[in-house]
Amino acid sequence: MVLLLVAACNNKPDEGVQPNSTALEDLSIPEDFNFETENINSITIDTDLKNTPFRLMNEHLAVILEEKTDANGQFSHALNIPTASDKIYLQFNKIGVPQDSFAISRSAGFDFQLKTSRGNERSQATKINGDPGLGFTYLGGWDTNGVPDYLEPISDNISGDFIQTIQTTLPQGYPVPEYNPHYLQSSVKEFAVTQNNSEVWITFVHESAGFKNTIGFYTYPTNTPPQTPEELSHKTIIFPNASLNGSGGGLMMGDKVKLGTFDAGTSIGFFIIPSGYDGQQPSRSPLGTFYSLLDLNPEQDPNQQHMVMLWDQDEDRFVLGFEDLNRENSGCDHDFNDLVLTITSTPQFSTSNVPTTQTFSDSDNDGVDNAFDRDPNDARRTYYDYYPGAGTYASLTFEDLWPSKGDYDFNDLVLDYQYQIVKNADYKVSFIEGIIIIKAIGAGYSNGFAISFPELGQGDIESTKIVTKDPNDAVFSTGLFQRASDGTERGQRHAVIPIFENAYDIMPSFGGAYVNVVKANPYLTPDTLRFSIELTTPKLISEIGNAPFDPFMIANMKRGYEIHLPGHENTSLADVDLFGEGDDDSNLSGSKLYKSNHNLPWAINLPVSFDYTQEGKSIEKGHLKFVEWVQSGGSSYQDWYLDLPEYRNDSNIY
Repeated sequence: MVLLLVAACNNKPDEGVQPNSTALEDLSIPEDFNFETENINSITIDTDLKNTPFRLMNEHLAVILEEKTDANGQFSHALNIPTASDKIYLQFNKIGVPQDSFAISRSAGFDFQLKTSRGNERSQATKINGDPGLGFTYLGGWDTNGVPDYLEPISDNISGDFIQTIQTTLPQGYPVPEYNPHYLQSSVKEFAVTQNNSEVWITFVHESAGFKNTIGFYTYPTNTPPQTPEELSHKTIIFPNASLNGSGGGLMMGDKVKLGTFDAGTSIGFFIIPSGYDGQQPSRSPLGTFYSLLDLNPEQDPNQQHMVMLWDQDEDRFVLGFEDLNRENSGCDHDFNDLVLTITSTPQFSTSNVPTTQTFSDSDNDGVDNAFDRDPNDARRTYYDYYPGAGTYASLTFEDLWPSKGDYDFNDLVLDYQYQIVKNADYKVSFIEGIIIIKAIGAGYSNGFAISFPELGQGDIESTKIVTKDPNDAVFSTGLFQRASDGTERGQRHAVIPIFENAYDIMPSFGGAYVNVVKANPYLTPDTLRFSIELTTPKLISEIGNAPFDPFMIANMKRGYEIHLPGHENTSLADVDLFGEGDDDSNLSGSKLYKSNHNLPWAINLPVSFDYTQEGKSIEKGHLKFVEWVQSGGSSYQDWYLDLPEYRNDSNIY
């Protein structure tokens, strides 16, 4: 008798046999509340940066979207953003424009505006003179943004081809020691003047630093280089604040300064002071000062170099790229594009033994340089969007007794998942791909899983691939789904992609039922599936709908028993006669779908990897702010699912 009782407790109730009522059914839940942990928001960007690539990142700085502004510098798109998130971040990806991570806040309606052109602002600003007590020589004064009043009246014209060359030569996030070590191996580190009356100019091109850096130059007799920084007697400030307009400063690409006229036998070197501008003056930063002359820097070889010198033969100018952090610091990215300048002179300096800039490289002929192409060998794969973010996962949790109520532990099937929206060089979607991780199965039923794409028709899908970690896993072995050759389910009005028919075929349990929901049972490593859906014709991101689209469970190997997120429509193959049966209170002609007569759901989507409750422990027993969130209609404790103080009863969480 005891053995029979234990066996019964280890199985979910059969269909129609309802578990005991829980406190959740006594709650007053707004009827229009769909248990959404995120909502659709219109993201609007209005700048003077035309046709400029950018990325949007979530509050954890994980990439969610890669796009570009239009010919007017604008962009608008609707995105699902967690209701608990107050902001997302915007980062442009083009030489000569601010590289900051700009916050776009919910309080501002996710509307972002930026002006990077300087106009006449500089001429109207207060002039500041350099403090002679700081030990520097100055070429003139500057305004409060650090923009010199000694800029050349005519700026250098930086061509689009040259911008592309700089992006190819010094790409963001590509460590020079790893990708271009020959830049560092050159014997030429500074400029040696070989003719009298040599004139030298320096031009600002780009900065991607987090600091307001100061840049300057020094001179010394070529035959007697300094051995210590203290031996430098002539340190002259070039740009007190080498920061772009719109990024903590006022410089613009092409701003040019004449360093002076120099005689033969003089060498010219450069120094950068990280975070050197204090809003008025260049200062001695606690982060140090770094020099183009290696022996003056504090690091040990091979990390002494802070400037690379390159020659661009098409533009007849030298390129200087700076690294502004101590290169033994773990935060240093070694990409040498924290500051990018060019040098021109009359007569021209020698280019002997100076490495050259790199030419545009495009292996798949899609018009995007390999350095910025996510797959340089496939023109269909250039940019990637992510949901919920690159390197992160969302969760889906299900109860499987629909249309009857369950035990509300929401662990009958727990999936972590991530979408990757793959776009070509025109920012059109070529593939919808994803990762599905089966974390837990707290079901007595054998349940399947599929994804509906309401914005896509059957003819929009070219092919579908499902790949499991173990090639022996049986994803489609029962005949539950009738799949067409393109991987879609037959008989649907929209594109529906079956992912698996029975979770237990992929993650068999110990003893026949339950996986990772009972702590006393052995833990089974979650299993991973990957899917790739190729579209017949690439589409705009606005034409495919918003992730997470419409994921749903098939309960108990019965095709008509679909369980969707609340508010989401059933597919063509759902058994509509089940609506209104048992505890379901859906209104097929209205917006109330897949909710019970107590306004409770059978599925919840979470924007994070969810820590679910143990078997038989209803969700509010582990997540203590769940009830307040629900009763408020989602306005209170929007982050109820996070591991924060007083948010959890850990003894009830698996």
